[in-house]
Amino acid sequence: MEVIVSEASLREVMIAMSGTIILNALLFAIVAGVIVYFIVFRLIVRPIRGSQKRSRISPKRLTRRRSSCPMARAMRYVACSALQTMQRTVSSALRQRKRLADLGEAVAKISHDLRNSLSAAQVLSDGLADSNDPQVRDAAPRLERAIQRSITLADATLKYGRSETPLPNLRTLPFKPAVDEAMAEGIAGWPGVAFRVLCADDLKVFADHDHVHRIITNIVRNAAKAITSRPAGADAGLIIAEARRAGDTITLTISDNGPGVPRLVMAKLFQPFSKAGSDGGTGLGLAIARELARGMGGELVLVASNPTGSSFMLTLRAG
Repeated sequence: MEVIVSEASLREVMIAMSGTIILNALLFAIVAGVIVYFIVFRLIVRPIRGSQKRSRISPKRLTRRRSSCPMARAMRYVACSALQTMQRTVSSALRQRKRLADLGEAVAKISHDLRNSLSAAQVLSDGLADSNDPQVRDAAPRLERAIQRSITLADATLKYGRSETPLPNLRTLPFKPAVDEAMAEGIAGWPGVAFRVLCADDLKVFADHDHVHRIITNIVRNAAKAITSRPAGADAGLIIAEARRAGDTITLTISDNGPGVPRLVMAKLFQPFSKAGSDGGTGLGLAIARELARGMGGELVLVASNPTGSSFMLTLRAG
């Protein structure tokens, strides 16, 4: 038996049926969407909102509540645990910020009193230039410059406490005298350590004199401490500062024959309060030195470290 149907009639019927199918699918999607929204809102959204209002709620108490869906209990537990973790993190950050604020206030007060004491010491040091001892007369100018730098540092600390970031006083200055003075002051407390400066007399840098002095003395003091911590019978302590110019850049490499930087602290060597050894220091010297170098448009890096010594490289702009 054969059924012959007109093509036009079959096409009309298929179009009508497709419209019905699309309408039914749309109605089914709407109904399913409403059901899913209600389930999600009832089992997830509303409990999370309630947990936000009850910030001290315990996840154990939450899981003891009745729920018709084990998955909902698990999701509520995870959400509440994440909320408590976030609260602990924020609370810890706020407490740390308050401690830093208190520390900054204390440092500002100490800097104020220290500046007054240094001013008095500066007045007393003026009389050393008239001493009959030639060694005292020779050391008097260096002592006066050290006291003046300390006063300047105390003033900068007070300005920083008033949210006024001290900017470097950049100018062209002879490099070799600055390196000589900083190296001599850096090893002043370690008579068994010698130093040598390899720098051309006509070499000049565009930098802040006090910042350069602080950077070099911090590096040299660390090197001298490391050298004196070596076992007895080791070679004489020696720190070498070598300056070179390459285009518009001047590099100063400070090398020593100490025991080197421990491998465990290399990754955080320039981070504040990280110590390169057990010398009782604060762990701020290298962090301050790098910050000062970057403030002048330069950089300070550790280029080598091994059991026979370490080398730091300071990069500055040529004058």
